[in-house]
Amino acid sequence: MSRVDRFTPAAAPSQASDDLQREALVELEARVSALAPLAPGSPVVDPRLFGNRVLLGHGEYLGMKLSRDDTVVMGVSPAAVVTRPSEISGFRSVSGVRFELSSEAPHLVRFLGTDGVGQFVNCIFVRAPSATSQMFMVTTGWRLSFLGCVFLGGDGSLPVFLHGGAAADIEVIGGMDLTGGGLGTVTASHVL
Repeated sequence: MSRVDRFTPAAAPSQASDDLQREALVELEARVSALAPLAPGSPVVDPRLFGNRVLLGHGEYLGMKLSRDDTVVMGVSPAAVVTRPSEISGFRSVSGVRFELSSEAPHLVRFLGTDGVGQFVNCIFVRAPSATSQMFMVTTGWRLSFLGCVFLGGDGSLPVFLHGGAAADIEVIGGMDLTGGGLGTVTASHVL
């Protein structure tokens, strides 16, 4: 008897296994759609009271207006660019996003309120060569950390941060300041 003669086809799938497969596909589709990045040309906002997760894909976004606690914004493409001024209050974590204004504006990012906490990881901040203000306006009471971020542009006459608080309130770690104007009142470590 050959190997082919001994082959017995599997039994036809039951209705129960078909239902399980359908349920698994529906769950998979829901998870994949939850990962869909925000459409380019949209403002970046945090609509839920808590636990917002926003993914930015390839394209330009119309500024950030973040005011809810526990909001995480991630650039999932190296070409995720915020092109309008941003306002942030509360706790935020932003990673992998480029901030670059297409026109002259007072600040790239304004941190509002008096008790905010924020973290920026692997972001790029670009100030126009003709800029007449700092990249960031930070109110007293904020605690910020910039890890592996790059600061570019300007004419070298202005620091990156406008901040009246203590230097320990803003940490810049392992990034690059290529503005020529210095960082301002911050604690910097391993910044090129």
